[in-house]
Parts: sequence; structure tokens; C-alpha cells
Amino acid sequence: MEEYLSIDTIMDTELSTSYPVEFLNSLELSGLPTHKLQLKLNVPVMLMRNLDDPRLCNGTKLRITKLGQNILIATISTGVGKGNSVIIPRIPIIPTDLPLQFKRVHFPVKLSFVTMLL
Repeated sequence: MEEYLSIDTIMDTELSTSYPVEFLNSLELSGLPTHKLQLKLNVPVMLMRNLDDPRLCNGTKLRITKLGQNILIATISTGVGKGNSVIIPRIPIIPTDLPLQFKRVHFPVKLSFVTMLL
């Protein structure tokens, strides 16, 4: 299992003393990956951003096949590109629903588990 931590920075340098990095790391917002992401091989994840429309859209299900320091390699499980291998990089994500602007550099994925109905 690998643990990945985001890199959080405040956009307005004048406010950087008012909002320490620990505070930014603690923010759990809808549509934003968590600060601490734990992944292992073959785990199912869901893409949280549009990267390569129509293959890699928000909501696309993937299965992790390789874990790198700054990239993930995954196989698409659903949609147009089903079965294709893709590279998911760390990207800057700037949430728009906060009074302060900060940037989180992280993988745009979250764990995705499916329950089966019998």
C-alpha cells in the first residue's frame, strides 16, 4: 500500500500566515481529493476531473495497475475507453466554493467500491 499526500498552498501570499498548511490539509470538500490518499494495486477508483474527454471524464471508473511517485497507471473499467491503459498525473485542483483560494496538487481520484445486489 502506498500513501500519497497532497501539496496544498494558499493562492494569496498575504493570507499564507492566516491559513497554515495543516489547516488546508484538513479540508475535506466535495469534488476535492482528500489530503491523504492510500492506494494499492488493483484497487477500484473513480476519476474526479475531466482529463481526456470522452475517455477520462468525471465519474470514470478505473482499476490501478501501477503506482508511481507522480503518476498512476490504470485500466479504464467503464465507458468509451473500457479496457484501455491510461496514465493519471498529479494535477493542480483549485476549489471555487470557498471564500479563500487555495491549490491542492494531487491525483484526481477517490476510492470507489461497488456493492452488488442479489
